[in-house]
Amino acid sequence: MELEFDPAKSLVSGAKHGIGIDEAARLWDDEQRIEIPARTTRGKWRFR
Repeated sequence: MELEFDPAKSLVSGAKHGIGIDEAARLWDDEQRIEIPARTTRGKWRFR
C-alpha cells in the first residue's frame, strides 16, 4: 500500500500514540495481521 503523509504529523502521532504513521502503515502489509470489525456509536462498521 502506498501512503502519503506529512512527516511532521507522523512525529506528533508517534509521540502521542507510540507509533508513527509510517510505522502504522506497514502493519497493513503484514499477512498475519488480525482485523477485528468494530461498531461505532453511529451504528456503522469500521475496522480497528
